[in-house]
Amino acid sequence: MKANFKYVLRTDQQRKDKTAPIFLRVTSRHKVKYISTGRLIQERFWNKDRGQVRSGCPDWAELTQYLETFLNTARDRYRTNGFDIEAVNHSTVVADVLTFVDKLIEDHDRADQFRTRQKYVTLKNRLIEFAGARIPFDRVNKAFVQEFDAFLRLSHANKTNTRIKYIDQLRRAINLAIEEGIAPPNSFPKLRLRTEHNERRRLSIDEVEKLRQYDAPLGSVRYHARNMWLLSFYIGGSRFEDTVLLEWSNIKNGSIQFTMGKTGKPYELTLLPEAQAIINLYTDRAAAHTYVFPIFPEGVTKEAGIVKFKQTVNAKNSLINKELAIIAKHLGIEKFTFHSARHSIADYLRLKKVDLYSVSKILRHSNLRTTEMYLKQIDTASVSRAFADAFAPAEKTP
Repeated sequence: MKANFKYVLRTDQQRKDKTAPIFLRVTSRHKVKYISTGRLIQERFWNKDRGQVRSGCPDWAELTQYLETFLNTARDRYRTNGFDIEAVNHSTVVADVLTFVDKLIEDHDRADQFRTRQKYVTLKNRLIEFAGARIPFDRVNKAFVQEFDAFLRLSHANKTNTRIKYIDQLRRAINLAIEEGIAPPNSFPKLRLRTEHNERRRLSIDEVEKLRQYDAPLGSVRYHARNMWLLSFYIGGSRFEDTVLLEWSNIKNGSIQFTMGKTGKPYELTLLPEAQAIINLYTDRAAAHTYVFPIFPEGVTKEAGIVKFKQTVNAKNSLINKELAIIAKHLGIEKFTFHSARHSIADYLRLKKVDLYSVSKILRHSNLRTTEMYLKQIDTASVSRAFADAFAPAEKTP
């Protein structure tokens, strides 16, 4: 049976990043079959008439070789079985780690799972830097992983726990490929990776007071960074996304109410005078603006695109953390980030002997084990004091 093979770009399936999937169209006896190649490309790099990649594409050589291999495999299978062949797709043609990671990115993009999507995006970028544009599954052996670890340490100065996160993400990707029958069993080498114990930065109550007294230029990003951190502390350690997106409609009758972005759980707490005082600094915005703090652009919404929305949140988080680092330097204290507000309020409540269950509810943790991790690092002074108190003679009652 004669058949016509031609690559086509499905611009009707264009992604948010302006790329579109490449399909192989097979036509025979008025039947048409479209086979996904698993590869994406921007329309400006695609020659529609010839059905091929333009030479100006940055990945021209690698992508052209890939498509040639794909085409030859599809032709061979068609000659044998015609349209009744077992499905031909990108996973059965070329067993490639980066191709599969692309698929995972696409899957999580459709599912609006931004955090997981970004982990795979970052992993992909690091792998390309390290090993190039194509990595067969059989190349990922023990030596490959060890060299990748060394690359992360030397080229990016990544610390142990960060490097382990990259390697674990690679392990997850390959295990998923094994489940789908794309990668051979036991593709990922057995390694023992030991994380380092990192103390979570938290501000003492004296440092919190120093931050309150810090004189930041009125209306500057630094001014807002200080106020946002303090508000987070005084409302029980709200996360950055929830704080930067805090709306005036969330503040009612002396309390604060909103749905947390990370967990989707409701959050409600009576406002302390310290928290109300911070909010009062921004009341002139209430009539004309949605958000309390003038940091996040109000035109960027989840409805307009979850990826851009989350990227903007991350960018603003980085901006605020830079300002907090400058404040720490001015105050002569150790560098801290916005997230340290959660650890700081947890530690403060512990020192005030608030029970574990209450602390967990204030932080809105899903289980007590997470709260225990926050409170695991009890300071030496508290331990010594508790030990001494245990052996102190009991006071005699008159």
